[in-house]
Amino acid sequence: MGLSESRAAQREEALRESLLRTATRVAEAMRETTEIIGAIAGGSLGRGGAIDAHSDADIWLLYRGAPPDPAAIERAWQALDAKRVENGEFLVDGWRVEISAHDAGVLAEEFHDLIALKTPDAPDENAHWMFYSVTLTDAEGAVAALKEELNTYPETLRNRLIARATHAMEKPARQARVCAGRGDLPAFWSCVTAFVTAYMDALFAFNRLWHPGPKRFLSLHLARCPRRPPAAADQLARLLDLESGAPSLARAELVGSLHRELLTLLASK
Repeated sequence: MGLSESRAAQREEALRESLLRTATRVAEAMRETTEIIGAIAGGSLGRGGAIDAHSDADIWLLYRGAPPDPAAIERAWQALDAKRVENGEFLVDGWRVEISAHDAGVLAEEFHDLIALKTPDAPDENAHWMFYSVTLTDAEGAVAALKEELNTYPETLRNRLIARATHAMEKPARQARVCAGRGDLPAFWSCVTAFVTAYMDALFAFNRLWHPGPKRFLSLHLARCPRRPPAAADQLARLLDLESGAPSLARAELVGSLHRELLTLLASK
């Protein structure tokens, strides 16, 4: 690692620590004024990856029974000297912070349905978010219990997501070449977006990994999949490189290659 890279890494780590301190301070302030039983932060703090000046803290407050009193939450913001900004966010210590309240009992039931295979089609978005989160406060162990539940990746969910993603890849993979041949770039990029989204869904499910979301897929999350097509990283990088000037037909060929190689991998279950 060169000197400039070392300094960049140190700055990024300092920003991460600063944002985490702010998120923890917010969680503790909320715990002091409301009856929450735990708090977690997701986004960049939970998934990993770079933290920069545009990052924010997305915090879940966990409760049992009645949700936190809005007046108590407002008192916590006042104690933090927080400044209200747009879209429900607050500025604390120079960082943007957003909170939302979630019933820990409801989440536990949802995760149990998902993991215990009681409901094969149970929604999995909250599970993804909870899995890629960092614990801010957990006096009663509720967060630890929910995270423990997610240590098992359900086979029914895996099979359902692979089947859904395989189907979702077919049309955009086929249409990408048609749109490229016509020079219809907006439609072509729409196909690429739909294809890559389904590709990610299939790849993470195949590896029995909770989906971390689309941000920093190439720079961080793809490497977390131990089983992937050998050329996937290079092909995806070339497909999504807007500065390469590669003809759209060549990019369409990349879509086709990615599609074929992933289907081969999925068939190796």
